[in-house]
Amino acid sequence: MLNNIDQVVEHLQQGGVALVETDTNYALACLPWDEEICSKIYSIKKRPPEKPLTLFISNIDTVLKYIDFNNSQDEIKFKELSQKYWPGPLNFILNKSDLAPKHKYFDKDSLSVVFNVKKSLNQLIDRLGSPLALTSANISGITIDGLVSKEQALENFGDQVILLEYDEDESKYTTMSSTIVKIENGDIKIIRQGDLIV
Repeated sequence: MLNNIDQVVEHLQQGGVALVETDTNYALACLPWDEEICSKIYSIKKRPPEKPLTLFISNIDTVLKYIDFNNSQDEIKFKELSQKYWPGPLNFILNKSDLAPKHKYFDKDSLSVVFNVKKSLNQLIDRLGSPLALTSANISGITIDGLVSKEQALENFGDQVILLEYDEDESKYTTMSSTIVKIENGDIKIIRQGDLIV
């Protein structure tokens, strides 16, 4: 049972930034729709604005609202891969629909989307009734060996964010790096090879 989810929901709804655990790193999270809210992540992380945020969802059906397919081959391939590997550390880059976030912190035409295993993160998204915009909780340009830990993230951002706490008995599912793919004419293009082999 999460012991502070209500406070985190309220904080995010009021335009704040949360610190959450994903299947890989600890990450900074905010509601994705408002450019001013998203700008807070870029400010505290010192992240260049041309690097877009990733949209995290909590079920496969949700993502279909925010993406479009060029053709039926791409749709079939996406459904095949998402049913096989989601939830998990597989990040899709897909064409945006008109319902996707439209501001400078997301790419103009495409959308990076992820559905993680992490139960606490998915519960937060469900309680909000909205996807979240995320980026890893490190200072841009500073290299970290391995994953961003809770301790490192709190050291970087602790006074500027609220931490989503979770039951320590929640099963751990972590991987060093997510795999990023793009689907073109039914073919898979690997943008970044992570621990998951597609």
